[in-house]
Amino acid sequence: MQEELLIKIFCDVDEFCKVYKERYLLTDDIAKNQLIPKTALSLSEMMTIAIYFHHSGYRCFKWYYLKHVSKALRAYFSKILSYNRFVEIMPSMLAPLILYTIKFKVGKYTGISFIDSTPLKVCHQRRIYAHKVFKGIAERKKSSAGWFYGFKLHLVINDKGELLSFCLTAGNVDDRNPDVIDKLSKELFGKLFADSLYKAALAHLDYLEYSEVSPLVVKCIWALGDINTSESRKKLELLAQSQNQVIQDNAISQLNRE
Repeated sequence: MQEELLIKIFCDVDEFCKVYKERYLLTDDIAKNQLIPKTALSLSEMMTIAIYFHHSGYRCFKWYYLKHVSKALRAYFSKILSYNRFVEIMPSMLAPLILYTIKFKVGKYTGISFIDSTPLKVCHQRRIYAHKVFKGIAERKKSSAGWFYGFKLHLVINDKGELLSFCLTAGNVDDRNPDVIDKLSKELFGKLFADSLYKAALAHLDYLEYSEVSPLVVKCIWALGDINTSESRKKLELLAQSQNQVIQDNAISQLNRE
């Protein structure tokens, strides 16, 4: 089953790469600049390896590459690169991967869409002032999980969990920023209901019994604040009357957001 998935991903990516090279890599100047470095692996093979990582069950890319790609998948990638070399050329895949995601792998608009964001940390809090790679670009912000330094990935999905749109901003950009909302909701239609988030915030899930108030609850309350409609504020007002102090504090915090 996994082998079939790997082959399916490769065929899909390979068709995209043919179009990508024809449309975006037309001139000799681009070839000379080597936007895509010359390697034993083709662009479609490298992208397949990167995409298949998210279906492999591994959480660490290094272990995935060394233990799975270099051994179990060697029959499919006979000219496999060393791990260090693969990581070195991974940045060259960024542009084609983004185009592939935007043009070929977006879901269908169903009229029910969910907008949310997740922080992308670039370093530990104690290393902020020593960090140089994203200095002047990354920013500090407090999320439902605490303070972080980095970026925000804003996502829109439909009711089936399919990706509809996304954008990357500095960490201090509010989820309700008009420019972000306009960019993400250009082709959206229908409504975003706050009721499901309210129910999720009050839901008692057995697998979360280890924590009195799970991160899911706090995330739902913050999402209600991000929606910022009359309906979501009514739900926050109800949550602000909760007997649970954490739920009450978070709901009040969101009601007081400017």
